[in-house]
Amino acid sequence: MKKLSYLLLVAIVLLSATTQAAAQMVTVSGFVIDSVSGTPLEGANIYLRADKFGETTLKDGSFSFRVQKGRRVELSVSFVGYTTQTRKLTVTKDTQLKIALVQDNRLPDVKVYASRRNFGVRSSQMSAIDVPIEQVKALPALFGEVDVMKALQKLPGVQPSGEGNAGILVRGGKYDQNLIMLDGGTLYNAEHLKGFVSALNADMIERLSFYKGAFPARYGSRVSSILDIGIKEGDFDSYHTEVGVGLLSSRVHIEGPIFKGKTSFNVSARMSYFDALVQPMLEEIYDKPDAMKPYTKMNYYDINAKIVHKFSERDKLSAVLYLGKDISDAAPTNSRQTYKTSEFGESRGSFLADNSKNN
Repeated sequence: MKKLSYLLLVAIVLLSATTQAAAQMVTVSGFVIDSVSGTPLEGANIYLRADKFGETTLKDGSFSFRVQKGRRVELSVSFVGYTTQTRKLTVTKDTQLKIALVQDNRLPDVKVYASRRNFGVRSSQMSAIDVPIEQVKALPALFGEVDVMKALQKLPGVQPSGEGNAGILVRGGKYDQNLIMLDGGTLYNAEHLKGFVSALNADMIERLSFYKGAFPARYGSRVSSILDIGIKEGDFDSYHTEVGVGLLSSRVHIEGPIFKGKTSFNVSARMSYFDALVQPMLEEIYDKPDAMKPYTKMNYYDINAKIVHKFSERDKLSAVLYLGKDISDAAPTNSRQTYKTSEFGESRGSFLADNSKNN
């Protein structure tokens, strides 16, 4: 009997404590609306900074939460496109708030960073693109060969002249309607290996200016496009050497001063070994590799060089050299076809031809 009385006493004490604690809690509720139209704002954020607690308003813009009686709270009310409001109040009883948010669609200052050249943007030149050579070198390279012409094929309005070909067709024009200039000189053939590889050495290029229309008068008349390529100057103070080995070709690049601070040189050379790679493959996969051997005798090399002499900070004299050659033997040196004798004893004859060709 004493134990039952003790449990009853504990229950009464706990119930009294709970009731007292509940009596110390009050409700803070309200609505969040637009200050002009009075429209309820659904999804507005109500945040109590001290408690790190928050909730969002309902469809009718209402919200409700409970806090300890007599406590000072700080409410932060925010909504996208509106100015955030902060309310500080001491809650002594159930409180209802009406919060009207003011629209604020102003964006902060936007800073745009670009090169000082402003090529094709602020100038009167239209349909012009300045392609950074660093961006070209960052593209995936087939067989380790950085290809400038294939990088241009990724621009709007430009497509390859053939599958896997380095040539370009601009806005439906023909291949020979493009003008390619290398530091002021015309480059009539910009491909190697029957058009598979570009003849432009990326190690020597400083800038690429690509015109797809509204060509400047200094370039003369062209129908499709103009590609103006600038060759970079060599270092006037120190020497640099770079060697690269790829699956298709190898290259070497050297630059430095001739007279320090006055005269510099920049030289780069490439040489391929296409036949050395393809012929062993033919011997493995083709039953008559000798018949195909003449077709694999395709190689190329090119040399780019630039010498610059500075007379002053504004006056310079430069000389540019480009030498390129393709070695191609695209036909067999000879072929023989002998016809079998028919069952009637007649000889169909034989044929011998010499189709040698070497470019």
